[in-house]
Amino acid sequence: MKLKKAKTLLDKINNLFASLTENPGKISAMERDLLLNYLRDLYDMVLEGDKAIVPDTATLQYQALLKEKEDTMRQLELAKAEAEKKAQAERLLREEAEKKAREELERQKLLEEAARKAAKQKEEEEKRRKAELEARLKIEEEIKLKAAREAAIKEAALKEAAIKEAALKEAVLKEAEKKVVTPDAKPTPPTSSAPAFDEDLEELFETGDAMDLSQKISMRPIKNIKKAISINDRLLFINELFNKDAPAMESVISAINDLNSFDQARLYLEQKVINQYNWVAKKRKKKAMEFIHVVRRRFL
Repeated sequence: MKLKKAKTLLDKINNLFASLTENPGKISAMERDLLLNYLRDLYDMVLEGDKAIVPDTATLQYQALLKEKEDTMRQLELAKAEAEKKAQAERLLREEAEKKAREELERQKLLEEAARKAAKQKEEEEKRRKAELEARLKIEEEIKLKAAREAAIKEAALKEAAIKEAALKEAVLKEAEKKVVTPDAKPTPPTSSAPAFDEDLEELFETGDAMDLSQKISMRPIKNIKKAISINDRLLFINELFNKDAPAMESVISAINDLNSFDQARLYLEQKVINQYNWVAKKRKKKAMEFIHVVRRRFL
């Protein structure tokens, strides 16, 4: 056996043991393994030096116990390392499971939030559509009521105009009866304030079945006859009703705009215009009725 090397190992063992005794509660795994290595080297050195010596029974038993203890310690270390490895693997699995659980919980929260937002958006959309529908129905109802009121006003105006025309006709007939010529009297020409009854003349002022659909639809009040007549109609009226005399038509329109009722306008036309320009003629009658229709709208 090499005593010098053995002494060196013993010194190392003593120094390390002295260091361990100073802090007995803080022995690290590295210090423990180093001490075991020193002891194992010393043990091997002693065995190597004593190969020629036949050990006795006690020595063999002691060596067997040491080897058994060393094997046990090694197995314990391996078992401890395996346990630590298993514990670390379990910890990793547990952490992974917890991570997946957190992710699943977060995903569920996101899904629930998206579902709440979608439900709220749907509810708001339903409210908006309902409000739009109610507003549209309200507008339609208002339009219907307005149309009904306008129709009633127009119907009342037409009835009033018919009554006034009937009264005017009756007045004209009565005036004609008063002017019946006696045998001894000379005929007196009719005054300008009560023109004689004429079917062609009456036809110009008819508002019943003689009025076509477009005239009925366009039966809206106006404030100024001149502005209500389009350029094309103005040219047609000038050429067909006023013998291409534009100033004459402007004068007639200006005079009618200053009157207070359609009855006054009718008397004005009968006295100043219709006979002068022969509106009862077949070729002018239709256009004359259109002009009188515009005049009627001035006094609705």
